[in-house]
Amino acid sequence: MVRFFYEHVNYFRLSDFRRIFGRTLYLGRSFNGQYLTVIGDLASLRRPAFHPDDKVVIPEPFLPEPHAFSANAERQTVIWGGASKGVIFSLLRERAGTPVARVIDINPRKQGKYLAATGLKVEAPQTVLGDLAEGAEILVMNPNYLEEIREMGGPKFQYRAINDGGV
Repeated sequence: MVRFFYEHVNYFRLSDFRRIFGRTLYLGRSFNGQYLTVIGDLASLRRPAFHPDDKVVIPEPFLPEPHAFSANAERQTVIWGGASKGVIFSLLRERAGTPVARVIDINPRKQGKYLAATGLKVEAPQTVLGDLAEGAEILVMNPNYLEEIREMGGPKFQYRAINDGGV
């Protein structure tokens, strides 16, 4: 038995694994739907065929929301989470014309470093939270940590979990 664990955001679907493996023993989800579990016969691996009906779809939360971000041009988009999902989210926002202004992460090894592709600096919570105006919105990249982040940041801010829709 071989186990793969890839701790980065990706957008495989269970149906993709049905096409990659000729034989699967188990397909399922875990960690509130964020992880896919696949037990497949490695001898049955094959190059998946592209189907004309397959479309690349950017999850809705990753697209700009004019009602939320253009009503106040001075409003900064602040994200909490500088891992892969934060990188992808920031890059797509930048390309859509609604760039992320600040990135928070509790990992001290990430703080002071920069996100790939966007060059955004990753900062410690206490650095960013001290600068934000009351009522500022913090977009939380991993909804599983929303309550923990809300406790750390306190009631002064609004928090919104960015859910990828479980594609």
